[in-house]
Amino acid sequence: MDQIQRKQSAILGAFVADAASLGFHWLYDSERIRRLGGEHPEFREPNEADYENAAGYFAADGKTAGDSSHYGAQLKVALMSLYDCEGDWNPFHYQSAFCQAFDCGGWFSGYIDGATSGTLQRVKQSNEELLEGALQAAGDLTDSQRSFFKKYLVKKGVLHRGKALEEAVVGMATLVYKDDDIQEKARTVVRYYDEKRTSRNGADDNQLPAAAKLPVVVSKFAGSNDFSARVEEAIRVTNDNQDAVNYGLYAARVLERVLLGDGVKEALHSALAEVSDEKALEKLKEALETDVSDLHGLGRRFGPACPMPSAIPVAVALLKEEPDFKTGVRQNILVSGDNAGRSIWLGAVLAAAHGLGGAAGVPFDWMSQMKGLKEIHRFLTVF
Repeated sequence: MDQIQRKQSAILGAFVADAASLGFHWLYDSERIRRLGGEHPEFREPNEADYENAAGYFAADGKTAGDSSHYGAQLKVALMSLYDCEGDWNPFHYQSAFCQAFDCGGWFSGYIDGATSGTLQRVKQSNEELLEGALQAAGDLTDSQRSFFKKYLVKKGVLHRGKALEEAVVGMATLVYKDDDIQEKARTVVRYYDEKRTSRNGADDNQLPAAAKLPVVVSKFAGSNDFSARVEEAIRVTNDNQDAVNYGLYAARVLERVLLGDGVKEALHSALAEVSDEKALEKLKEALETDVSDLHGLGRRFGPACPMPSAIPVAVALLKEEPDFKTGVRQNILVSGDNAGRSIWLGAVLAAAHGLGGAAGVPFDWMSQMKGLKEIHRFLTVF
């Protein structure tokens, strides 16, 4: 595979692994999953009855086999944003696309996790405060002018920054209003807004939405000098939390190294050199030494739930065995808990290493079961 093929395979593998895991997502009972799913727990038809009298939460109401979980939807938002920006990663566009997808009236219908809910609230509050500050800085404005800037500045700010944003807003304001001072007022509003705005409005949450965008962001910036800064920036759009960043940066480095040609085990070990948090480093090293013959025990050891300090070590332990794609995804499902959330990163790493098809890659028959494949293929042309 060349590097573009690796990147496309990684993102597609993340989508497929997520869809394959949906039927047993958030069922915290490994034995029940094994009993119901047998040797092929993937693409289980979601059924609330599977969760009766068991620890877990059925979040797939209205979904059918082949659908993505809400993590897959978050991954899709990141890919769509990159595609809509013609290959340019714009954190403000990504933030806006995320909010438009998951807020009331958005295209996503389903479970809204805590990180997403918290992000929606923080972005709304931050934007309101920022816009009000910008309008006050401009001085005396009519109600019509205030309304114009609130709508047009936000609309253009999604796509533009700096001089391009200023030219777009000042130009339109000049056309709409005959006020002699409108150009200067518009410049004041735009500069205040552009200089003070931030994409760092994610919830203070350490859970797996932090990892959902990684296949896209890592594929975009693999090998770049500002890799860590751009990955951290993307993580903090939804998870402004240091644990999320610590584990997310490690996961990103692992995937980057596999995309650039390293083996999975080599990448898992070499990426440790860049983990600065001692607690995270200790846990990741432990994961690299953990026996995975008891998948239920693996989940109990690190925790099968949503936090990155649990999920990434579980995935590391599975990945260190360098399984083929099918085996890795099936094992991850059987660990139980937030298997769909873990599957995004795990599936991306395995697909980057093994590609599509063949004995070890993403199975073509699995791809055919995933809904929305044609659309994903179109978005992947951005690479």
